[in-house]
Amino acid sequence: IGHGRQSRTFMPQIVSDPDNSNKVYCDCPGFAGNRGAEINIANAINTSRVLQQARGVKAVFLAEYADLIGSRGNNTRTLEDMCHQLFGSTDNLRRHQNSVLLGITKAPFYEDDEPVTRNIVQSLLILENTPTAQILADRIFLFDPLNRGSNNPDFWSIERCRTEIDRLDSIPQREATTLFQTVLTGDDQTKLKHIMREQVSALAASLDRDDYQAAGSHWQSLTRLRVIGNAEVEKMVREHA
Repeated sequence: IGHGRQSRTFMPQIVSDPDNSNKVYCDCPGFAGNRGAEINIANAINTSRVLQQARGVKAVFLAEYADLIGSRGNNTRTLEDMCHQLFGSTDNLRRHQNSVLLGITKAPFYEDDEPVTRNIVQSLLILENTPTAQILADRIFLFDPLNRGSNNPDFWSIERCRTEIDRLDSIPQREATTLFQTVLTGDDQTKLKHIMREQVSALAASLDRDDYQAAGSHWQSLTRLRVIGNAEVEKMVREHA
């Protein structure tokens, strides 16, 4: 997890559970990343491929405590947008809320000499008075990776995190691959269309030259982009099939 505002993860980082070889944890790239359209498009492809390989999916969102108390709710809306981008709608999130957790990191252990509790953090989300915030408020846990909050039962240990994730309902693969949405900004979609047109033009030029090896390479590049699930990608691939 990066400590600044710059998104760090590119390829999804996958780690097997030491106690269960059939279970893995996957740190996926952040949504609406800030490293450019090409990276965001690659993130979308990589994340989609991971979801296609998983027999079931559980979602754990992470947010910093400061994001819940600053900018008059703007940061909370960013969290809500992230949920909407992944699940597609509040209704989908509500239907699968038992497969979701929201971990709050970098929370102070005390404020005004009083322990920070889960109830306090919940109230910050409830104040937003939006359907998504209400759902997420019920899924909150507090976490410090160095386990410095061990004296506060509302701060989960790593072992508690693993146990609670185990208890979550699993979203089956077939539903997960259609449920979870590819997250691309307007700039990303513009870049994606540009990439598509370049590949289509190169494919056509290769066929004109009877260079079928090059044409096959461009065709493979086009079909790889289909994993994103973008309507324009599908349309262009069909038109040039």
